[in-house]
Amino acid sequence: MGFALEAKKLEECITDRDKEAVTNAGGIDGLAQKLLTDKKLGLHGEQLTVAALAARKDAFGVNEFEYPPPKTFLSLCREAMNDVTVQILCVAAIISLSIGAGIKKHREEYGYLEGIAIVAVVCVVVFLQAWIDYVKEQKFRQLNSIKDNYTVKVVRGGEVHAVTAGDVLVGDLVELSAGDKVPADGIFVEGSKFKANEAAMTGEPLDITKDHSKDPFLLSGTSISEGSGRMIVVAVGSASQWGVILKTLIVEPSSTPLQDRLDVLVVTVGNFGVGAAVLTFMASLIRWIVHGARGGGWDALQVLEYLINSVTIVVVAIPEGLP
Repeated sequence: MGFALEAKKLEECITDRDKEAVTNAGGIDGLAQKLLTDKKLGLHGEQLTVAALAARKDAFGVNEFEYPPPKTFLSLCREAMNDVTVQILCVAAIISLSIGAGIKKHREEYGYLEGIAIVAVVCVVVFLQAWIDYVKEQKFRQLNSIKDNYTVKVVRGGEVHAVTAGDVLVGDLVELSAGDKVPADGIFVEGSKFKANEAAMTGEPLDITKDHSKDPFLLSGTSISEGSGRMIVVAVGSASQWGVILKTLIVEPSSTPLQDRLDVLVVTVGNFGVGAAVLTFMASLIRWIVHGARGGGWDALQVLEYLINSVTIVVVAIPEGLP
């Protein structure tokens, strides 16, 4: 089964609000005929068979928006490991384990337990942060699935049926009334005092009257503010105007001016913390060298303690509320 109109042409017609394209298609009657539907009955007869509906989906797509694949738990763990403090703790853990397990005296005194404790803390922090981010993303996707699957009234076989927005297809005759959200891009068929609010798409706060002469185009994501009417769906999902905008919005969020200022503050505070940590470590190390030179012994584990104390200064330098 073939269609006389391509999905790309229909998308361009809506994007450009090209009334001439509708006229060239034969008006609303010709458009309905080319989409193998009817402006009174909607999809009917053989067009409601499973094979026909599948062919329509293959030709024009489904009314579902494509979201980027969710991040895996392991990828979130890798992101958590990118934290500088966590990386410093990992280095401290490696040094602690090397000294505690490699030197016989410290091994007999269970000196490696401190390194194991640091590793355990790092694992808890990384896994907990990754789990929180993972659950947050799953909840966000659940909310999106609920938001995108509201009930829509479509005319099929001359009868009105209630379906979810995801089941709307190109060629469907959709019945809309005041307060309804437009589920897909469509062309006005008939209505009474039919007005749409397109502020969500264009920012225009005024309600726009829909009719054949002035503006027959209804855009997905907008809402009906007044009256009632019907439209024939011509673009769904990612091909609709809402889908096109959504694809441009689904990117890694850029930082806000407030976040930029907080980043500067974090770097400034962090630099002071790192400076204090380095000075503390150097002072302790000099003291350790002097003590060893005077015959007090060379306990390498004390150097590790100095390093851990310095790391603690870096960790507590940045307040918890800052990123």
